Amino acid sequence: LLYRNTDMAPDEVENWDDVVSTCEDVTADNNDCLITQLKQYEGLTVSTAGFMSGWGGGLVDDNGEVSVTSDESREGLQALVDAYEDGTISRSSTGATEEETNLAFTQGQNAMAINWPYMYTEAEAEGSAVAGKVEVQPLVGKDGVGVSTLGGYNNAINSNSENKATALDFMKYILNEDNQRSFAEASFPPVLASVYEDQDLIEEFPYLPALQESLENAVPRPASPSYDELSKAVQDNANAAITGGKDVESATDDMASAIGNVTG
Repeated sequence: LLYRNTDMAPDEVENWDDVVSTCEDVTADNNDCLITQLKQYEGLTVSTAGFMSGWGGGLVDDNGEVSVTSDESREGLQALVDAYEDGTISRSSTGATEEETNLAFTQGQNAMAINWPYMYTEAEAEGSAVAGKVEVQPLVGKDGVGVSTLGGYNNAINSNSENKATALDFMKYILNEDNQRSFAEASFPPVLASVYEDQDLIEEFPYLPALQESLENAVPRPASPSYDELSKAVQDNANAAITGGKDVESATDDMASAIGNVTG
């Protein structure tokens, strides 16, 4: 999700050009604009995938083939690199995980931030420098609503399990509406559409409509038994591009080669 401190960035942005324009005004006043997760860990894979997908590309295509060297993927990564170079994205982002992002935004250091839903509760908590001044919207890409990255909160039944029926009962239990409401109340994304239409929840968590729209436009991370190695290939080369060690073409060529080596 994209968070805005309305004291510094009062207007909703509709596309990436709007973000750049807003940040020009913010940085002209010697303030930091957008903070996100560019530290070399899984968060950088998520950020890279989001930019590539938001420009029409992605880490893999619909057939599961590596697509980081497509024109669209390269354009997305170039937008990320340019944003870091020109100050749209705060320099502190290369040292930021989700928690550094949370701390910077809730202390009023940045006009905008990209982070998971949990940050809304932190931002509106007593003692937050931005309480009462937070608006949340879906990520934006080149031409409009951007693409969020899914992955992490999944349930499945092992085909070799001796307790499949019990596992299925548990999955049905956590999928019931009351439990999914509890997920929302704990700032985890519910999986039932009906929960996002609950007016009482929306009043307490106004970001829920934005989260629903984000999920409707999201894409999963690549499925691979070698995912950790795949993610490292993305991180290493995205980091090199962002910090100036490689140009985008070389970084994506090397990224594709490294992903190919681990996925076969």
